[in-house]
Amino acid sequence: MTTTEGDGAEWDINASGGWSNESTRISGTLSYFERDVIYKRDRDFSSDVDLSDIGGFNGRSTFSSPPTIDLLESGVRLADPECPKQNIVNSRLVIVPGALEFCRFNFAQFMTQQNPSDRLGLTVSLDHDFHSELSLFAEFLYSRNDTRSVMAPTPLFGFTVPENHPDNPFGEDLLIRGRTLDTGNRGFNTEVTTWRALTGIRGLLGGWEWEAAVMQSESESDRSQVNAVLNAEFQDALNGLGGPNGDQFYNPFGLNPQNSSAVIDQFLISGTHDVRTTKELTADFQLTGNFWNLPGGPVGAAFGAQARRQSLKQDADEEERTGKIAGSSGFEPINVDRDIFSVFAELLLPLHKTIDLQLALRLDDYSNFGSTTNPKIGLGWRPVKPLLVRATWGTSFRPPTFRELHDPGAESFGFVFEDPHRCPATGDFFDCFGRLVEVEIKGNPDLEPDEGETMLLGVAWEPAFAPGSILSLDFWQIEHDKRVFNSGGFPVAGILFALLDPFTNPFMIRAPQTPEDIALGIPGVIVKQVDTFINGDTLKTNGIDFDLDYVKNTARSGTFSASLSYTYLNEYLIGTDFREAVFEDDFAGGLAVSNALPRHRAKLRVGWDRNAHGFSALIAYAGEYQSPVNLVVGGRQTDTPFIVDDYMQLDLQYRYEFESLNGGMLRIGCRNCTDADPPVFNYGVDRSTEAFHDGRGAMVYLRWSQPF
Repeated sequence: MTTTEGDGAEWDINASGGWSNESTRISGTLSYFERDVIYKRDRDFSSDVDLSDIGGFNGRSTFSSPPTIDLLESGVRLADPECPKQNIVNSRLVIVPGALEFCRFNFAQFMTQQNPSDRLGLTVSLDHDFHSELSLFAEFLYSRNDTRSVMAPTPLFGFTVPENHPDNPFGEDLLIRGRTLDTGNRGFNTEVTTWRALTGIRGLLGGWEWEAAVMQSESESDRSQVNAVLNAEFQDALNGLGGPNGDQFYNPFGLNPQNSSAVIDQFLISGTHDVRTTKELTADFQLTGNFWNLPGGPVGAAFGAQARRQSLKQDADEEERTGKIAGSSGFEPINVDRDIFSVFAELLLPLHKTIDLQLALRLDDYSNFGSTTNPKIGLGWRPVKPLLVRATWGTSFRPPTFRELHDPGAESFGFVFEDPHRCPATGDFFDCFGRLVEVEIKGNPDLEPDEGETMLLGVAWEPAFAPGSILSLDFWQIEHDKRVFNSGGFPVAGILFALLDPFTNPFMIRAPQTPEDIALGIPGVIVKQVDTFINGDTLKTNGIDFDLDYVKNTARSGTFSASLSYTYLNEYLIGTDFREAVFEDDFAGGLAVSNALPRHRAKLRVGWDRNAHGFSALIAYAGEYQSPVNLVVGGRQTDTPFIVDDYMQLDLQYRYEFESLNGGMLRIGCRNCTDADPPVFNYGVDRSTEAFHDGRGAMVYLRWSQPF
């Protein structure tokens, strides 16, 4: 498969086979998948993070090459003299000529829209019958997934260039806000290796089926950096202590800096490793069968117990642990685990020939969160044979993940837009148009579990006048208390920023007040944003699902099929109750928790099969939604909403089966056949599409499957 642009090619190879005799069955599959890179610069919609021409913010970074310069004696901030006024990579922002300037950098030109990756998978399964009432089963799964991300060169801040630097154009000590463009792109190579081994026995005892099994699984994520910058060594190179003999300068100035590899190699590092390993050991037992009789038939029952041990271990090389790499604050290694014991029971009660009642109860005991009991009730009623009325209700319990609790932390940079606590009083450019600040990312060991409640009410109908058709309509509602939210995600970050006391807000760290701040009664400027996890108050969402399936078999023309699925999102209500930040709003038809939430989503599939031929078509539709950023004019938001247009995608496939080749099958098709572009949206500086927008463009593919 490849795009019509000639990039992003995909290869997918699968092979399966097996062996069996009267008592033993062995089967296995082997698969390999490879995907090529797509760069953001090769798609118009993602090639620039300056969104000002479409009603968004200019997301170009002030960490640029050529750099932005702070003169320590003069107290002014200037763009490097060689910074262009405007091109696809750089632009100059002049606020006060000769006193406050920036060189800005379009990092999208260096980043990937689709990361290159490859994946290898293997599964093997075994079943052996000792006799008719006792059998052994086993399964082994292995996968390795390698992904390579490509990013712009490392952003660097706070490094000093002395006045005696031979390339210093200002003749005084200065700070640079820049990037090492001549070192090449930075990035991460991530190898995730996962395996799972399962073995057990199952049998019959007095008409009851039983099963006991033990499962061990492990997943290791090994992330290594490419072209990272060492803090101390880079500062040495700026001071003229670089190179193999410690006597060379690194030149950070100019439009296209070209330093020797001898200097660069001293402060550049690749191959440092951050390794995260998760393990789980599970033992469980299940018993299923029938007993007693009700008017509708025998009572079905299932009982079970399960014991699990989960663990997480994370460590890294010294350079990453101790914060020697630019942009990294270092972290303490993690080694945590927890035990979970669960029991459950389920009953299917046929109260009448037309009414079934399902009852379920599950008890979970967590070594770090205590016990929880969650029931589930389901009811099915068939007043007439073609019609089924169904309803379910249940509760859920989700403890915080190890990452949410114990993420070791990292440091980055982020942009904080208008400060509502300072801008009205100061009118200052940075208070009103935003400023770049340090971002600390970390877990929260004080999180509480997420408790949920789910309800569904629906009908399914098989009309007699249209044989082969099934219609279903379901209303669903999901509610969560103490939902785990990211404090830096939308809309939570904005709510906390606006409503929390700016003097005590734990997520926006500010500098001490200046005398001018005290006189105006405002807090100091923001210097750091803390991005962690918190328990929100509620999340409530509900909507309607409609499905229509139709199959028509004809003797002469083959089989025709069609299906239509449609979802209407009625409500997506987020409520926060954190200190004085009490807020509730409906984000259906907008964006929340980093996901777009159009009210209307639909898929239409049609197909035709006749003998060796087959054809299918899929139309996927996502409705319009409101951007989280209102229309931006002159660098500031207005009160005018920005609407992201709806999106439609067409996929087609034709297949032909070669009977003379033992059933070999050829498939030819395309995805996004009309080469539909994602709609224009004015949020998100990384310009990544939503899950239902395909930013790759039209893709064509050819597949062959061959049975043996």
